[in-house]
Amino acid sequence: MRYAVKYEFIPYESPDGESSGNIDDLVYQIALGKFDMVVGDVAILWNRSNYVDFTLPFSELGVGMLVPVKDEDRKNEWIFMKPLETKLWIAICIFLIYTGFVVWVLEHRVNIDFRGPPYQQVGRTFWFIFSTLVFAHREKIINNLSRFVLIVWLLFDLVLTSSYTASLSSILTTQGLQPTVTNIYELIAKGEYVGFQDGSFVEGILKNMGFRSDKLKKYRSFKEYENALSDGSENNGVSAIVDGIPYLKMLQAKNCNKYLIVGGQIYHTAGFGFALPKGSPRVAEFSKAISKVVEREMRNILDKWFGNEAYCPGQNGQAQSFYKLKWASFKGLFLIASLSSTYALVVYIAMFLYENKEILASEGSIRQKMNMLKQRFFEEKYKRSIGTQKVDYSHDVPAEENTMDITPSMPTQTIIDEPQDEEVLTNLTSNVEHQGEGRSISTPDSEIHSTSTPDSEIQI
Repeated sequence: MRYAVKYEFIPYESPDGESSGNIDDLVYQIALGKFDMVVGDVAILWNRSNYVDFTLPFSELGVGMLVPVKDEDRKNEWIFMKPLETKLWIAICIFLIYTGFVVWVLEHRVNIDFRGPPYQQVGRTFWFIFSTLVFAHREKIINNLSRFVLIVWLLFDLVLTSSYTASLSSILTTQGLQPTVTNIYELIAKGEYVGFQDGSFVEGILKNMGFRSDKLKKYRSFKEYENALSDGSENNGVSAIVDGIPYLKMLQAKNCNKYLIVGGQIYHTAGFGFALPKGSPRVAEFSKAISKVVEREMRNILDKWFGNEAYCPGQNGQAQSFYKLKWASFKGLFLIASLSSTYALVVYIAMFLYENKEILASEGSIRQKMNMLKQRFFEEKYKRSIGTQKVDYSHDVPAEENTMDITPSMPTQTIIDEPQDEEVLTNLTSNVEHQGEGRSISTPDSEIHSTSTPDSEIQI
């Protein structure tokens, strides 16, 4: 101020030391002419400006919420479940089972890897689907519809695992202190108790937000705040304190590891200011003086009186809330993947029925047709051909040689060929008979027997 101002502080209280009313009542005393000015933590509100004038604010004032911290989650043995909400975990398990079933249906008739005893088929199917989550599978896929399903499934897997990894990394690397409540509307939904400063305008804000009067508790000191937060709603305390952020920072600075400010500003005001009568010329003079102090000294004053959040190691005044990945965030991905699998399944069923249309057109009851289709489905579509070694008999009996020397100890040899080689045997017989006497061939059951003889010579 450019001149000295003589002043006298008069407390607004009754003779017994109790407060005579709330801040609104105190400000209204100026309009009644009982006080010339009101100084202190008076919030600049539009309804108060109807009967007083305010100076420029000397401090920003936003309404915040202070809550206790909970135990460090990083020591929880079930921390790997936290990145996803329960509903999303259930949806993933259901979709895994459904996709495994679709792949089994598409591959069962054509892929030997998906055949065998029932328990082996179930185990192999789920092993195949679950293994794609973490590493490449070794089972071969034959059906093109199965390949289509797996392309969509692997895209689904990529998005889901990437989101899960990022979320889990966030939990493990963020600050250790986590709030018990992250949003004020959680308190309304759960019916928790909330505390505020007696006589503060915060009571009206909380009621406008939807809090019932019986869920609000008034307190007058920081000590009462601490006791109420320590007891909690279940022990006749509160789950959160809602007040001006400067007050909350002051309480937090004294209890760094016990409380956190969450949600930022839940209500905005113009700040703290001085109240003077309507039309007072001193409003402009005090505003200029306040501006000068704010520019030069206010930072030190606030740190001294309201506390500096930097004094709390490991936190920056307000908590970094963690939000789980929710089912709603992945609805589109689940829809695409489920429609793709269902489309492939429907196409396969239509193709299977078309291949077995003679069964559908045959005479018989519906039950008999269903049994026949069931039997046909569980049959392997393509039988594996077992390779057999064919013998070229034209080289066994050369034209210029009549005998073949073998050792006496040579065991009996049997050469077996399939029925389709009968033409070769016929040609061989006619060829041998044409070469001269003393040669004969016997081909019972399409077999040629050559047995060792004492004179080490076999006649063919």
